[in-house]
Parts: sequence; structure tokens; C-alpha cells
Amino acid sequence: MGRDEIEVPDAWEGLVGALASGDPGTVLVLGESDTGKSTLVRFLADRLEEEGAVWRVDGDPGQASLGPPAALTAAPGSAEESVALRFVGSVTPTGHFLQTLTGLARLAELALDEKARYVLVDLPGYSEAGGYRELLFQVGDLLRPPHLISIQEDRELEEFLTGFEGRHGIRIHRLEPAPAVQPRSRSQRRRYREERFRQYFQDRREIELSLDAIGLHGMVPGSRRPKKWQDLLVAPCDEEGFALALGVVREIEPGSGFLKVEAPPFPEERIVSLQAGSLRLDPRTGEHRRS
Repeated sequence: MGRDEIEVPDAWEGLVGALASGDPGTVLVLGESDTGKSTLVRFLADRLEEEGAVWRVDGDPGQASLGPPAALTAAPGSAEESVALRFVGSVTPTGHFLQTLTGLARLAELALDEKARYVLVDLPGYSEAGGYRELLFQVGDLLRPPHLISIQEDRELEEFLTGFEGRHGIRIHRLEPAPAVQPRSRSQRRRYREERFRQYFQDRREIELSLDAIGLHGMVPGSRRPKKWQDLLVAPCDEEGFALALGVVREIEPGSGFLKVEAPPFPEERIVSLQAGSLRLDPRTGEHRRS
């Protein structure tokens, strides 16, 4: 949903002024799923560019808008494609809290290193289940944002926000969900991910990697048996731990440690390590399941 598809609430316009007149830096956008977080972030990125450089960080590996699912991404301004990628390895932070926490921190750090005045971080959808609350609290504790935007309909996030109310330097902005936001069913969310995966892998090609020549990390299979690696979603990473691309293991040669991986074109000479995820993926259809 783009800015031209909704009627911009007056509160959003007021928020632009509040951010522009306050301290620059990281802005965390918090809310449950389907509350309009991503739409708000795009709106703010467009409007705040008048105040200086703006970067967006897409922190939702399940409903990614900047890059492929199973990853966290960042891009300058209103760009519609990511320029930096951190691999989570799943379409939910559950079971991948370390990858999510570190990925968000590294992407925000990168944006600030690139002289961003504002770094707009679209956090995963808030939930009381599965440790999400603690994950999001630790994200806030680590990034120490000057601004925390809470989108809530009926004070459902107030208990969480209490932990930040007394913190020095953090200003909390409360908004209601935009009226035009439409909830999506679980099946709609899954179809969205499948389409994003299909689009990402449409120009895939096969490359060969040696497991003995690069580092391995992430959810690494416990053996080199073919069935342990078949269709596994992986990410070749550079010297800074950023993903160069996402790939799908098509075959492992028994005894040799060579992987055949399908991935979009990327600079293979920059591979330092391979990060394994916990999803198995068909790149043709986008269908995916937990490993």
C-alpha cells in the first residue's frame, strides 16, 4: 500500500513535524501486524528527506517489503530495493532471535555510517507470544533510539511502553492505525511470501561452493548427507557478515563437500562464509517449509 493509496491521517503530518524538530537518529516503529507500520515508514521516508538523508530498515522477515523474505534489509530514502541484506534464515524471528537482533543493529549502524540523519526501523509485528516482547525490548535497549513510534488501537502496547517511559533521551509517539489498513489472513501472508520468493529467484543461476573453503554459520546441518542440505535456504556472506544473496541448495556431492546452489547473480569473489537457514524452498514456486 503506497502513500497515494491512502488518506494520510492528520496525526502522521504532525509526527513529521515532531521528528523534524526533535533529535535525529534511529526511529523505531512498533505495532502489531496489519497496523500500517510499513506504510507509515514509507510516508516518513518521503517527507523527512527534506530534513536530511533518510534510510529505511525493513525488520520483518515474514512480510518483507524491501527485499526477499527470511531476511532483514535496508535502503536509502524511498528506494524500493534493498542495498544491504542480513539473513535471518526463517520467515519469523522465533528461533532466530540472535540473527534478528544482530541484523537490525548492523543495518542501523550501516545507515548511520552512511550519514543518515534518520534511520526508520520497521520492527516485526508485536506479539506477546514466543518471546517477541523480550526481543523487541532488547532491540530498543541496544539501539537506544531518540524516537519510538507506537501504533496501537486500544492501548494494547502500553505495558510494553512502560519499560521505555522513564528512559533518558527516548521520546514515545503514539498513533492509531490508519483507517485504510486491511488485515491479511495467514493464507494471504503465505501467498505474499511465495510471490516475493518467486520474484527474487526468477533470474537464478547455478553456482558451486566448497564447504571446505568458506566458513559456515547459522542453522548448519549436522552432517553432509544430501538429504540434510537438499532445498535448504542459505546466504553467501561477505567479510562484514552481510548477505550477498539468498540461495537454495540443489545438490551436495557426497564426500567432496561441494554444494550446487541456485541464486540470483552476485559477486562470488566476495564470499567469506555461508549462513544456513531453517527453511526449505522451491525457488520456482516460492513454496517453503521449516527444515
